[in-house]
Amino acid sequence: MADTAPLAVVLRDVAATYPLPVRVDRDGDIDWITVAGGDGRAGVRSDEALPPAERLAAVADQVADWLVEALPGAGRPAVWPGCPRHPGTHPLRPQMAGGEAVWACPAGGDVVAAIGSLGG
Repeated sequence: MADTAPLAVVLRDVAATYPLPVRVDRDGDIDWITVAGGDGRAGVRSDEALPPAERLAAVADQVADWLVEALPGAGRPAVWPGCPRHPGTHPLRPQMAGGEAVWACPAGGDVVAAIGSLGG
């Protein structure tokens, strides 16, 4: 059975920063996520061969890519999670920093928060 913990951590960030609910349906080792009011759904896989922090960053990357694509269908700007240093311009990107999975500004590389701690 696939590890669902990384997705749960990323969905904390979604719940803290995104105004519409995201539904998760499990089918085997794939979690299917759907945004309320949006078009389509996406499968999220957690690669258990990766170390835990890298696995978390990889799942965050999948969720962020999907939300950016799904948001316009829900009538929302295609920016998630929004960069607090450059509001409305680009989303934060997941990356590794000091062995931890973090959200960082793609323009300057500044770490904004650990993945799972947005809005807190």
